[in-house]
Amino acid sequence: KKSEREYVVADLRDTIEVYQGERKVSIKTNIVSGTIKEGGSLWISLSKKLGDNKSAPLVMRLARSIYAWTIDFNRLQAEDSFIVYFEEEYVGENFDDIGKIFAVSFTHKGKIINAFRFNENEKYADYFDENGNNLRKAFLKTPIAYDFRISSNFGKRKHPISGKWSNHFGTDYAATTGTEIMSTANGTIDFAGRKGGYGKCVIIKHNSTYTTLYAHMSKIKSGIQKGTYVKQSDIIGFVGSTGYATGPHLHYEFWINGKQVDPYKEDLPPADPLKEENKEGFEKIRDNYILKLNESVK
Repeated sequence: KKSEREYVVADLRDTIEVYQGERKVSIKTNIVSGTIKEGGSLWISLSKKLGDNKSAPLVMRLARSIYAWTIDFNRLQAEDSFIVYFEEEYVGENFDDIGKIFAVSFTHKGKIINAFRFNENEKYADYFDENGNNLRKAFLKTPIAYDFRISSNFGKRKHPISGKWSNHFGTDYAATTGTEIMSTANGTIDFAGRKGGYGKCVIIKHNSTYTTLYAHMSKIKSGIQKGTYVKQSDIIGFVGSTGYATGPHLHYEFWINGKQVDPYKEDLPPADPLKEENKEGFEKIRDNYILKLNESVK
């Protein structure tokens, strides 16, 4: 048995024959809503409604695939709230995975950020707000999806090793060793290996303007090497403390035209908006999803 969904059979009769099979998957739709409590988190709120096995993959999908460009899930506040309309996949009676997420309405810091799934490209679906603006941007908000804290911002700081005040030309994300690190945008690996005080490090060239650097990794993901093309959200390595580091964290640098800048203060390029010829189709789907979300809170 490989998983709930896949299995391998070895037939030892007469001649040895090995083949792989896949069990039938059934789909159920669900709508969950809730409010973040003081000292709580999205995972805690969802776990109370769905249980740990469903909440974990749902949180990761929301943080990595839908709101990775607009909400820092480590900075949610009490009274932030959510409604999620999505699929659950089952093999027999056993829950297997989260399927499609159709629509989400997330209220963060008093602002409602809606996300509606729509296939503008036949190869993949994107998420748009109620006005047809793509939630995806050219760069992710953070290179780690969830469960981190910013331990050092861009700018002047007292160096944790030397004790001297100096410029810090990146952002440090403290996280558990082994936490996955994502490429914040599409690009080509320019460097992957050990690099002095950076330790195990990956540098990605996104185009002639933008470059990003990821340092102190415990491990660079297999296959990540100079010349490799990576897509936004691809895993490129894992958090560690190699090089000059006092504890496990990711040191992330953002370069524009060869100069390190603070990405949180830059007006980064958005994704292309919804095409005019697709607006009518999107609005029909959006309106159906809005009805579903509204029904859940009556």
